[in-house]
Amino acid sequence: DQRVWILEEAGGRRFSNRRTLMANEGSARGKNVRFLGVARLQDRVAIAWHASSDTRELPSSLLQAKFQRLLASEKLTEYDRLTIVDREVGTIHFESDPVCLFLAVCSPEYPQRTAFKLLTEFRESFSETYGDQVRTTREGGLSK
Repeated sequence: DQRVWILEEAGGRRFSNRRTLMANEGSARGKNVRFLGVARLQDRVAIAWHASSDTRELPSSLLQAKFQRLLASEKLTEYDRLTIVDREVGTIHFESDPVCLFLAVCSPEYPQRTAFKLLTEFRESFSETYGDQVRTTREGGLSK
């Protein structure tokens, strides 16, 4: 399923940028990118997400809760691109275009510059694949 490919592979394995690939395959066996999410900005609905792992130390429910909390925040209207340091989950990076917000939760060691390169490539790939579907899909409609 192509939806799963985009979310699971967004950690860098299929991206053209070799640095992005190398950074994600670093410490903790490629667990630098812990969570990816996409939300429609118009109504702040999370339409796709993927957690790279679900452990007792870092449950996917906690990552999803952080995503939902960010969607409710006024930070989305203040910034198009932002990094937030969170003690529980790591660093939260997001960038947005006029239609969607793209979010990555990374380990604290994952370089900010690399995280934003990842988000840019993820946004381009996601937008090319789903186009207008993002405007009409229900919550979680593009997740596995």
